[in-house]
Amino acid sequence: PEGGWWYTSDIINYLNKYSIPNYTIGLSDIENVTREIDKGNIAILCLDMFYISNEVKDEWRVHKFYKTNSEGWGHFIVVKGYKVIDGETLFECNDPYSFGKKYEDNSIKGLNRYYSSSDIDQATEIWWDYAIIISRNTLKNAIGLDSNKIPHQSGK
Repeated sequence: PEGGWWYTSDIINYLNKYSIPNYTIGLSDIENVTREIDKGNIAILCLDMFYISNEVKDEWRVHKFYKTNSEGWGHFIVVKGYKVIDGETLFECNDPYSFGKKYEDNSIKGLNRYYSSSDIDQATEIWWDYAIIISRNTLKNAIGLDSNKIPHQSGK
């Protein structure tokens, strides 16, 4: 209410306040995220963006397009899909840290970005090794961990 960073518990409380079906899973296996996407769900991750690779070419929309100068760069992203290319899984994400930056086609840079699953795995292990799952299942919190019993973390 006074401003500042959101915590993972704030996200969960917000979703619950508006009756959006959600549950929390552990990420001891990053493939848990692909399994949730295969079910038609999306994931909200809180991770340290310092461990996400920097983009090589702007037009590829792969990896982050902004600089993170040090560890401890907690941040939320939404994972909504994935692709496997040459045996590597890339998560399709919406990254809200765009500040209005756009591509030549006028699309926002944070939309439809691809981050490698290995980077995401490392970045979540370091920051918050869980995922908040937004479910199409109307049985809210039908599966998953008790979010009141896990440690919560902040993101920007």
